[in-house]
Amino acid sequence: MIELNILSPTDQDISGPYLSFADMLVLGRGSSADLIISDPEIDAHELRLEVVEQSLRAIPFEGRIFWHNGKKTVSARNIKMGDTLRLGKTEIKIMNFILTPQNKNAHENLEERFVKVISTDPIKRDLLDTLKQELQTLSEGRFHVSKDPR
Repeated sequence: MIELNILSPTDQDISGPYLSFADMLVLGRGSSADLIISDPEIDAHELRLEVVEQSLRAIPFEGRIFWHNGKKTVSARNIKMGDTLRLGKTEIKIMNFILTPQNKNAHENLEERFVKVISTDPIKRDLLDTLKQELQTLSEGRFHVSKDPR
C-alpha cells in the first residue's frame, strides 16, 4: 500500500490524496502508468515507487531525474514517510507505505496494523474508517469514489 498527497499545478484532477493497494507504482504521463500525471515536464514513465520490506524505493527510469526533499536526484533512493518528491512541476508527499502481506494470515496482520494506527493518529483513524466503509460497500456491489471523504 502506498499513500500519497499530490499537488499538481498542471493536473487538478489528481491533486489531493492518492491511495494505492499495490506495492509498486509507475508514475508518468503515459497511459500505461499506474498514476498518470498530465505535466508536460514528465515523461511517459518517469519514476517507479516500490515498497521493499520496510522501505519505499523511488527509482527513476533511465535518463530521468526527480527531486527528493529539494535535492536533484538521478538514481534510486530510499524514501521515508513525510518526504517530498517533485516530478516536473508536480509535488508528491509520501504519507504512508506498507508492504502488502502475501500470506494466509494477511487479514490478521492488517487488523493488528489497523488497530495500531487508529489508536495513535485520529486523522488516519477517520481515513481508515471511511476506507473500511467504502470497502464494505464494494463487497456489497456498490462502490463510490470520493476525493474528500468528509
